[in-house]
Amino acid sequence: MNDVNVGPDGGIYITDSGKNRLYKLQDGKIVIWHDSPNGVALNGTAVEGNMLILGSIHVIGIDPAKKNAEVKILAPDVNFGIDGIAAVGNGWYIVSSWRGEIKMVHSSGTQHVLLKYPDKEINTADFNQSKI
Repeated sequence: MNDVNVGPDGGIYITDSGKNRLYKLQDGKIVIWHDSPNGVALNGTAVEGNMLILGSIHVIGIDPAKKNAEVKILAPDVNFGIDGIAAVGNGWYIVSSWRGEIKMVHSSGTQHVLLKYPDKEINTADFNQSKI
């Protein structure tokens, strides 16, 4: 299991990149909430409005109020497995990969590399986004 986040509905969600699933803590038990589309690993989590935002090879979103809701691709083809993710507004997301890359990606497909150190053994992974 990877990341844990409180969804917009107040539920606690956990990603599992090894089994390509999203779990929810429900009635004191961890239950399978959603299987990943096309078997891609799910990792980073964020919240944007009523959507739970998940990282895979795309930025994807799901409305946790609907258990069998359709997964929406919010920013396509990030070109690495997303580890950390933050929604920054207006269709923009900051995403990281463990292998040392951070990008700003947009729902239009536009991408900007912010940091890239795969050859220097500097890893980037999870990060957090909080509202105070």
